[in-house]
Amino acid sequence: MGKAVIAMDLSRLISVDKNTTIYTVSSMESKKWADEHQGTSIRFIKIPSYVNIGDKVVNGFEKHILKIHDQSEYVNMLHFVYFAHMAAYYSANKEYTQVLFENADLQSKVLMQFGNGMKYLDCADVI
Repeated sequence: MGKAVIAMDLSRLISVDKNTTIYTVSSMESKKWADEHQGTSIRFIKIPSYVNIGDKVVNGFEKHILKIHDQSEYVNMLHFVYFAHMAAYYSANKEYTQVLFENADLQSKVLMQFGNGMKYLDCADVI
């Protein structure tokens, strides 16, 4: 057992102890972070191409059809949902004494799946 950190963006994560598992998106930035923090257990979650294509369609629809130009809240929504689902699945199959999340939205999405809400009720927090 140990701790888990679930974050799509590791830039705010300065250091982690050795018995922490990090769940993050597979990207150039996260791989660079991993190279700088050798010995840290990192589980990269690769976003499939069909999710990326779906995000482009949804983003384009919101921008060009619905005329929502301030999309910051909705950009890459499918990317977020996929990542949260996979992080929820992986964390449900492990036992952690503490689970830290990048933000409250991610915490809510992960804890509502696979019984994680009851499992990590008293030990989940936002970074």
